[in-house]
Amino acid sequence: MFLITTADHRYWKTDEPVLFLGEWCKLYSDRALWQNMQYEVLSYHWDDRKKLFANYQYLQGLYERVLVDMVRSLNAIHDDDHSLRYWRIIIGPWLFFFIHVFYDRYVCIEKAAQSHKVSGTMIGKYDQNDWVPRDYVDFSGWVTKDAFNQFLYSWIIERVKPFSYSYQKIDNRENIAEKQIDKKTTWVKRLSKKMMLAYEGLLPHRFNKFVFISSYLRAKDQWLLQLSLGQWPSLFSPEVKEAESEVNLAIRTKVVLSCAGNQFERLLAQIIPSQIPRAYLENYTFLKEQALAKYPASPKVILTACDFFSNESFKIFSAEHAQHGTRLVGIQHGGNYGTALFLAFEEHELRISDTYYTWGWQTDEGHKAKPLPAVKLNRFRKDIVFDPQGNILLTLGLMPRYSYHLYSVYLSSTGTLAYFQDQFSFIRGLNDRVYKDLLIRTYPQDYEWSQRERFQEFFPDVVFDHRKSIIESMKASRLFITTYNATTFLESFTANFPTIMFWNPEHWELRDSAKPYFDQLKKVGILHDTPQRAAQKVNEIFLDPGAWWQGQEVQEAKNNFCSRFANTSDHWLENWRNDIGAQ
Repeated sequence: MFLITTADHRYWKTDEPVLFLGEWCKLYSDRALWQNMQYEVLSYHWDDRKKLFANYQYLQGLYERVLVDMVRSLNAIHDDDHSLRYWRIIIGPWLFFFIHVFYDRYVCIEKAAQSHKVSGTMIGKYDQNDWVPRDYVDFSGWVTKDAFNQFLYSWIIERVKPFSYSYQKIDNRENIAEKQIDKKTTWVKRLSKKMMLAYEGLLPHRFNKFVFISSYLRAKDQWLLQLSLGQWPSLFSPEVKEAESEVNLAIRTKVVLSCAGNQFERLLAQIIPSQIPRAYLENYTFLKEQALAKYPASPKVILTACDFFSNESFKIFSAEHAQHGTRLVGIQHGGNYGTALFLAFEEHELRISDTYYTWGWQTDEGHKAKPLPAVKLNRFRKDIVFDPQGNILLTLGLMPRYSYHLYSVYLSSTGTLAYFQDQFSFIRGLNDRVYKDLLIRTYPQDYEWSQRERFQEFFPDVVFDHRKSIIESMKASRLFITTYNATTFLESFTANFPTIMFWNPEHWELRDSAKPYFDQLKKVGILHDTPQRAAQKVNEIFLDPGAWWQGQEVQEAKNNFCSRFANTSDHWLENWRNDIGAQ
């Protein structure tokens, strides 16, 4: 059978039996094509969740070994002597992300070879510089796209030679994603930001002891907090110009990795030098100079919720000052943290932070994870009141077609298709009166899943939510239904909004410390393991969900959960000021 690795038709054959490497090859929008083909789909290796967790542990251990080699190489290239923590802050997110992705793509090809069904395939002919990302943002954007995954599969097949292949010569550079300018931001806002940045740049450095970058605090809250700490408020990250250096192959040959325990590790050692983002090699010196010139010169504390991942100049600024004693403070920025059995991003944030502010949970490893009121959730306490005559709001989550960084979530295409089937089963279980009031809020990113079209195939008259803000959607609803372990139900809980939750527990593994809190939610009928039970509960309470929600046992379970994972307070400002000031 001819092996098809991605949804890119230029690498397909349609006139003979084919083996799809995974369900990601079969776009719903292309079903008129592939439904008429003679095909099989290879089963996905991480549908075995025990294998997934074991592989996660192996890959995290491998990441630590590779990181040591990367530190040695980068210090030699840049003539520095920086610590493991320094380079972990800068390259860590890309490195563990890439290792997870590359391992998945390698195992998929290995499994295809082991099936003994592949007669041949078609791969791309690539220039060595075609797919070198500029930075973490480039890579994280590419990894969900067919073009980049076609490159990875082609690279592996060309070197392992597990079966015969032919080349398809395509100008692959046309597929490289460019960073998008936010056209929704008006020129007035852009001008206001530039004026504010210019003003902030004139402030003496003694007024910038506490540096807040992407804190996930509302502007008003961040102003209040900074004023309470005795400094002039600063709202924006400095704008650092990005260098546009060409790929330097001579420098990249100096990246030497020693991992060679198996074929995968040997391939990883080969590909990493050519895949390291330019921000860490060719552009590093320029970014470092820019960061140290634009950011405050002598911060006492640096705080961020998410720029430890996507902001290269901020990472360099943080790493530089951390090595001289500045305190790095991470801030939780979403759900699943503190509850997931495994979550690579959480591990990284805890590892690099001196203190990590959580929404209520702690860890057994020490005092790094420190609970403080979740200011991001505070607005939901006062801004939302449910409408007793409103909609039944069903909110959807969605994962990319290709797996990316690993955590306790349904993965890749087979997991997402199972997730869709659960949503369909839930809707089928609703009685006619509930269905009439059902409103579906699709996930903001579609990842070429064709969410709406899939639902309309089975429910032609279903109604979708068109509001931009989930807060506005909730205000027009009487019952909130969430279908994945993330931020949405923490927001509805904080608002004391009637909520039903359901998901497949095998796809959202929990750590032991979190299980009692979720078990209590199950006991009172908030959380359900199957869509059928969730639909049954909705049918039971939909006429007056507020009466059920205000029941003593339901409120107690919700409040216990919030105290641990969605803690809020009217006195948040005092709590934050005292703790940050003591750093």
